[in-house]
Amino acid sequence: MAEALEGLRSSAAVLVARTRARVQEAVFALLQDEGLDAVTHLRVAQASGVGRATLYRHWPTRESLILDTFAGAKGPHEPQPTGDLRADLLAYLAMLQDGLCQERFGSVVTSLVGRADWDPVAAKLLGRMCEKGTRHLAELLEAGRDRGSLRPDLDVDEAVARIVGPVVFSRLVVRREIDRAWVVRLVDDVLRQFAPS
Repeated sequence: MAEALEGLRSSAAVLVARTRARVQEAVFALLQDEGLDAVTHLRVAQASGVGRATLYRHWPTRESLILDTFAGAKGPHEPQPTGDLRADLLAYLAMLQDGLCQERFGSVVTSLVGRADWDPVAAKLLGRMCEKGTRHLAELLEAGRDRGSLRPDLDVDEAVARIVGPVVFSRLVVRREIDRAWVVRLVDDVLRQFAPS
């Protein structure tokens, strides 16, 4: 009896994971192809093949549907810190660049930036994406500061903005290809700027 019950639980977990993946894929496709307004329970149900009742049961609001989808999204794999701040920053920026070069991710970020001033869902989603996407960088900078590689009064938020800002601007606004030499110059400039006195 216990084995049968465990088998049912296991089957249910697999079904839930499959359903979530289909919903997530549908939300991303709608965002990329048609923008934020296209993400409704009806459209996600049509695109995913998941019933609207199921969607409403798990995601009662459009906002929860969108935010939960992004919360569960797998981003680029964060590189393991090596203790060499320069190498760690270069690895982080390579990961960021790869993510921004993915058409799906880049177009969604661009869409959210354009709407964030007047759309609370877009603003909340963009904020969560930025926080999630820069947390690893902030940890690298804090560790570098603690090791003495960066000045002790380093404003981590400012340093994050000075590192991520040029990459995001170059890739998503002016749509410039970024090569490794450009990234190396950026990292070296930032390390010089925030070096201990």
